[in-house]
Amino acid sequence: MLEDKLGGIVAGFGKTEQNKVSEVLQQTSIRIISKKECRKLLPANTHYLMDDDSKFCGVGESSDSNVCEGDSGGGLYAGTNTVGGVVWYLQGIVSAAPRKDHASGVTTCDANLPAVYTNVEKYRDWIAAHEKVLDERNLLKDSTCGVVRNVDVASETAKPLFNQYPWNALLEFTHLKKNSLVLICSGVLIHRRRSVRLGEFDIRTRDDTDASAPHQTFRAFSIDIEEVILHPNINKPPYSNDLALLRLKYDVDTAKANIHPICLPSLEEYKEQSLTLTGWKRSKHIFPTLERDTMITSSASECQDQYGTLHLDLPSTDDIVCAGYNNRPKGKCHNYAAGSPLQYIKRVDGNYHYFLAGLMAFSLPNCRMNATEVFVKLNGATEWIKKTVLS
Repeated sequence: MLEDKLGGIVAGFGKTEQNKVSEVLQQTSIRIISKKECRKLLPANTHYLMDDDSKFCGVGESSDSNVCEGDSGGGLYAGTNTVGGVVWYLQGIVSAAPRKDHASGVTTCDANLPAVYTNVEKYRDWIAAHEKVLDERNLLKDSTCGVVRNVDVASETAKPLFNQYPWNALLEFTHLKKNSLVLICSGVLIHRRRSVRLGEFDIRTRDDTDASAPHQTFRAFSIDIEEVILHPNINKPPYSNDLALLRLKYDVDTAKANIHPICLPSLEEYKEQSLTLTGWKRSKHIFPTLERDTMITSSASECQDQYGTLHLDLPSTDDIVCAGYNNRPKGKCHNYAAGSPLQYIKRVDGNYHYFLAGLMAFSLPNCRMNATEVFVKLNGATEWIKKTVLS
């Protein structure tokens, strides 16, 4: 039963004993009491509140402390000790504070009477149903996108690289003079019919094999492009909206372990400084195997200063983001191919998914160890992507 719990802490800016709204955040300890005890203490004209199964009562641990007018809507928080420290959870919401009518006609709060709280636990199913709607952050409404494999491995760099990021794609171009295919840049699969060469890990082989499971092979697929759709405001202003959608000739089989789309955020939601960049690095040619680096977002000023030395004036727009390498190994300084995806992990509806934070636009030449890379974000392009892909 709820009253068997110790209670918790409430905090707010409600009225004080001087009947004035507090200018600083106040807190007090609350003890939960039974409805039977609550009925005995509350005036008869408020007993109807106890008829609601979603309500409970609480009184201040000290006789002169309680919630008051202005605290309504605030939370009653309970703490639980864990190995990592105290974890707080929302137990109730202040619904009604006790009042006292004075002969002068003034009404104040009564610190000695119980206050009524809404029991959050009673609304868990309702919250979960609405939370699912709020947390449906994938722009294209694909609940299976960006599935995180090896979710039990906390460190991103400790996860196996093979088939961990099956949305990475390579773009093949026909070399007209040599009549051969050339791999120049990367892309990312966002939909079963939007992106090109898929399921690739090692470009030296048509079939890829994981060293940990040599009996399993995964074949890469090359799919012809039906249409290239440029962003309507590409390069306006310079370096902005540098995006294109590639409509494939036919749908890819996303049920394969090595081919799967990444999630697209429906709004700018990632606040994490730590992101993961994956793709194929290059010098004169594309390197053979998929690689991964962890990245840290850089300030706009730092990025603009670095590229300013090369007389490149990066625009102050919100559709580009800069990021630098986190502990880049010395002696392994090669740039990723343009179009390589920058991603982050987000928990949605109880499951972890990879979301696309940006695509590699360009980087400093000659691969500098402390370089910041420039990525194109999806800001301002989400409606265009959604309309184009789902039409």
